[in-house]
Amino acid sequence: MKSKKIVLAAAFVTALMAAGAAFAQTPPRADAAAAAAGTYALDPNHTSIVARVLHQGFSYSTFRFGKSEGELIWDPKSPAADKVTVNVETASIMSPANGGAFPAELSSDRFLKSAQFPKATFVSTKFTQSGPAKGTVDGNLTLLGVTKPISFDVTLIGAGSGRAGPVMGVSGVAKLNAADYGLPAMLAAAPIELQIDAEFKKP
Repeated sequence: MKSKKIVLAAAFVTALMAAGAAFAQTPPRADAAAAAAGTYALDPNHTSIVARVLHQGFSYSTFRFGKSEGELIWDPKSPAADKVTVNVETASIMSPANGGAFPAELSSDRFLKSAQFPKATFVSTKFTQSGPAKGTVDGNLTLLGVTKPISFDVTLIGAGSGRAGPVMGVSGVAKLNAADYGLPAMLAAAPIELQIDAEFKKP
């Protein structure tokens, strides 16, 4: 009986070591070739989606969206097959303006009409790689029920194996014209800059 327990304990330790090896962390690399092929999920806990809006010509006000979800289908050997979809809850917009009361106004029918259009959605149409960690992602952004093309300049921050599997971290910047989506003129004085910093994790 004792020998059987020893054998079982040894098997258990071996299994743990194998699992640890399978999910061993490797230093992230700023190289798209280091990202394993497969389907990744957006990690909302390590994602920031910010809109920078010109404020009366004096400065830029920043608004952060707190709730998002998305999926990345990635194949480093076939960029044409890559695809990303991201959904953002427009009512999750945050800002310290007006004592923190401005987000409620931004979600109202005057601006984002979140009750009628609860989500903004980006769906990619083309990946173009210009270097190991640089490229553009073209696609369509649907906001307030209006769909318009948009292009993100994207930088791969790091790719590799995290604690629970493959991870890709990216930063992307794009500009949109508020008037194209029917947003008020006060937001259309200059293009709105979208800044996305996100991690995608492969289960």
